Amino acid sequence: MILVALNLSPSPWTAFVIEGATKVVGLAFFFIPAQVGAAEGAYTAVFGALGLPLAAGFAVPFIRRLRMIALSAAGLLAMWSIARRPSG
Repeated sequence: MILVALNLSPSPWTAFVIEGATKVVGLAFFFIPAQVGAAEGAYTAVFGALGLPLAAGFAVPFIRRLRMIALSAAGLLAMWSIARRPSG
């Protein structure tokens, strides 16, 4: 979905290669907290190797992080609202 939003239309095989290659890099850099920087570098390198724009390679993990933060914030807000309800 992110690639379509960035006006890229890779084949399913290209999307598979992107995900597979970045998962391997993620395993290699498991010791970096939240893999800050490692994911961006991995996606950028893979996008460059596939002939896709490097900026898109940086944008994909950045958008994923923003999505994760938004979903986490929504979950915390839901937990907070449930905890504030009077029991009874």
